[in-house]
Amino acid sequence: MLLLFVSYYYLFPAIEATRDATRQQRRVLGASATLVLAVILFSLLIGLLITFRIGRFFRPRQTQRPKPTQYPDAWAESGKRLNCPKKKNDPFESG
Repeated sequence: MLLLFVSYYYLFPAIEATRDATRQQRRVLGASATLVLAVILFSLLIGLLITFRIGRFFRPRQTQRPKPTQYPDAWAESGKRLNCPKKKNDPFESG
């Protein structure tokens, strides 16, 4: 879209202007067209670099070594969290 916009509003009128231009005016038009092209290509290149995050390959982040995962005993954990109401006259209850 950017290339079409610049072509339609800048390059095509510049080509039309070169038909009646002197040698000095053609050099000025050529220099300004080169500058516009360089700016457009630079912005497209930066856009590609930002889009695909190329910088991550050149400057990787420092990462810490991951800790090993600890797997607790699920039955022991459930036993700790269990709250049973005490029954009256429980034959298995000592005391």
